[in-house]
Amino acid sequence: MKKACRMIIIINICGLTLSMGLFLSSIIINLIKNGQFQNLPNLDELFYKLSNVEPGGIAALGIIILLATPIIGLISNSIQLFREGDNFYTMASLVVIAIIGTAIVLNII
Repeated sequence: MKKACRMIIIINICGLTLSMGLFLSSIIINLIKNGQFQNLPNLDELFYKLSNVEPGGIAALGIIILLATPIIGLISNSIQLFREGDNFYTMASLVVIAIIGTAIVLNII
């Protein structure tokens, strides 16, 4: 169980650091380019804005990474619990992942 906790801590720190770096860089680029803040793009515009290094795209990517971090932590925790033979918590984690996945799919469709 200690390996699973350590792995989740590392994933959360990396996700938070990366997303905060993206937020700060989007603020700096936005202030340099426009002198003001812009709205965040929707998913259709995200890749276009990222390819043009637009601040809204960078900030949206930061939000996506921030939202994905706990899900990645939960998936890695499930894998580690499975390796340790803890079937009850592995199944509980998989049920939570299934619920989150269903919510994401139903929201996208």
